[in-house]
Amino acid sequence: MAPSAKSTASRAAASTSTDQTLAQTDLQEELSAAQAEIELLRAQLAARTPRDTSPSNTGLVAVLETLARRLDRPSSPADRPQQSAKVADLPILTNGADPSFNN
Repeated sequence: MAPSAKSTASRAAASTSTDQTLAQTDLQEELSAAQAEIELLRAQLAARTPRDTSPSNTGLVAVLETLARRLDRPSSPADRPQQSAKVADLPILTNGADPSFNN
C-alpha cells in the first residue's frame, strides 16, 4: 500500500522539526562552550598580575639628570657655539646669475 500524502507530510514535518531541534541543540552547546571559554579567559585575566608596560626609566632618568646639570651650571663663553667663518661670495655664474648672499 502506498503511503498517503497526509502521512508523508507529517513525516516530513516531523523530520524538519527533528532537524531544527538538533540544530538548536548544537547551537545551544556551542553557545555554552563559548560562554565557558569566556568565563575561563576572564578568570585568567583577573588573576594575571599587571606588568610594567612602561619603557625602562633608567634612560629617561639619565637624560633628565644630564639636562638638570647642564641647566644648573653657569654659561661660559666656551660653552656657546662659535660663529662660523664668513664664506666668500662665489664668482658670477656662466649664465650671468649672481650667486652672492645678502648679509
